[in-house]
Amino acid sequence: MKFEDLRRFVKNAMAPLKRKVDLMVSRAVLSSVKNADPLQLLQLKLLADEVADDAEHFQEFGFRSKPPQGSEGIALSVGGNREHLVVVATLNRAAIANLPAMAYGESQLFSSTGNYIHVKTDDIDINAIARIVANIVGDLDLTVGGKTKINSTDNIETQAPKYKFENASHELIAVLVEWITQDIANKNITGIGPQPMDPGSIAAMNAIKTKLESFKV
Repeated sequence: MKFEDLRRFVKNAMAPLKRKVDLMVSRAVLSSVKNADPLQLLQLKLLADEVADDAEHFQEFGFRSKPPQGSEGIALSVGGNREHLVVVATLNRAAIANLPAMAYGESQLFSSTGNYIHVKTDDIDINAIARIVANIVGDLDLTVGGKTKINSTDNIETQAPKYKFENASHELIAVLVEWITQDIANKNITGIGPQPMDPGSIAAMNAIKTKLESFKV
């Protein structure tokens, strides 16, 4: 067998394998997303005239996203089979265009609408374009090592069955109750000598005291 014949034979024999290797990794553009259990299924545009349906979207454990149409992705052909595509990464250039720049070692979690969490090297920035909602079934323990400051352009409202405000030595509501109790016991200085508070005022003060005590933990 001549060398040229051998080269042609090897080339023809390896052609199917070469096609599989060439098609194993592809850039893709996302057309649509279909939520399925347990994976999202994506419709992709691959080559100029190639459309793939129901490509499985693999995501990291503990994290889910639904990329918008037009997002780019990396699609893998399992075993070189174009009928079995999985997407392992997606990117939307428009969504990241207006995000703050990052320094080395930083990361961001964001949406396409402008919400983001920016984990910096020294602190964490949270930007919510509407509101933040947290539903906590159990307890919330918050420890702050420095000053706590809240700036609001509207009302601040809280609702709870009981409240407890204390520093290193006293509890605020207990101090207020003690003050009212002492004020009721005090006598008013009049022209005829010290006199107790009138019954109507005592009743009013006791009503306030009862309301305050209803807040005590």
